[in-house]
Amino acid sequence: AKLSLDYPIYGSKFLNDDTLLVTGGGGEADNSVPNKLTAVTIDFTRRKIIKRFRELSLAEDEDAPTCIDTNGSVILLSCNQNSFAIKNGQNQHLRKYGYIKEHLRFLQSAQISESINPLEYIKSCCVSPDGSIGCLSTSTDEADIFVVDTSNLEVKFHINTKTTVKDLCVSPDGKIISYATPSSIEFISTVTGNLIASKNLQDYLVSKIKFNNDNTIIIVATQKKVSGIFLLEFSISKNSLTRNKLINNKIKSITAMSYHNGLIALSGNDASILLIKESNFKVLKIFPKVHGFAITSIQISPNNQYLSSTSADNTINVFKLPPNLANHTPFIVLLFKRLMGLIAIILLAIFLQFLIKHDAFTKVYSYCSKHY
Repeated sequence: AKLSLDYPIYGSKFLNDDTLLVTGGGGEADNSVPNKLTAVTIDFTRRKIIKRFRELSLAEDEDAPTCIDTNGSVILLSCNQNSFAIKNGQNQHLRKYGYIKEHLRFLQSAQISESINPLEYIKSCCVSPDGSIGCLSTSTDEADIFVVDTSNLEVKFHINTKTTVKDLCVSPDGKIISYATPSSIEFISTVTGNLIASKNLQDYLVSKIKFNNDNTIIIVATQKKVSGIFLLEFSISKNSLTRNKLINNKIKSITAMSYHNGLIALSGNDASILLIKESNFKVLKIFPKVHGFAITSIQISPNNQYLSSTSADNTINVFKLPPNLANHTPFIVLLFKRLMGLIAIILLAIFLQFLIKHDAFTKVYSYCSKHY
């Protein structure tokens, strides 16, 4: 299913099982294209499967929104003010919205970064599952990371990484944030702001990360000497890589990633989408050339029923996924397992019949009675 909007889309996140939040726009450079925040509903029983449900227009003289995240109630969106305001030290670039009684409501804004450079923006943002904290990283070569209290948008702590931050995510329990640099991953306590663990991945170029539980994180990377996309898994408690697999040798880079409940989705530089089973890193399906331009965001719905993608070509695509896909066993594998089980039962029956025919049980009993 496909829906075209009147603006390029740069970010998205599911609000619930069937409502997708998207944002984007033309920015300060193109006032003819609006900046908007839109909620669309998805229902494959309707004639029009994807439908606009709620929409807020943002200021036309400001930059386009660059990232968005939500836990289903707290919505954080980053959008720079206009260049003139930023150069004068004013940039209320972090916006907080609520989804209240099925309506989008603007609640609060705050200036997090003190930068007066209009070209600097919030590159990544994520909200903890309980909605209590938000984590932000800037776009500079020496990126700053901010952890904010979502109740008042005040900064809890700030880290200057002195390097480029490729991606950022929060653990399911909200106690750890992880950020990826081109050649490492770092883990920070959201309570103390202290470093918990760090792993140098000098043989790889890291692009995306997502926690799959409180202790392990999935890493998307390329290798310097081998073409293709790799999936890695890192364990915080073991401080080591626990899995490593080349999943595709044709795609050169990954533009977006999503993970939920056993499923991984990756979008490639060729506008394709890979759907992967997390338990064994097996590619379940490849959706080729989903959009006309690069994919800016992909999301898996909370119930694992839908896979969505957005693009700067103004479009939203949604695929309906088979039920229980993360735990699905292919029919041929299931048939093979059942066949092997049946063969094992037949062989056991033949062996028992052989023992009975040659009175093996009586002979063993007699032998044991004499010697023990």
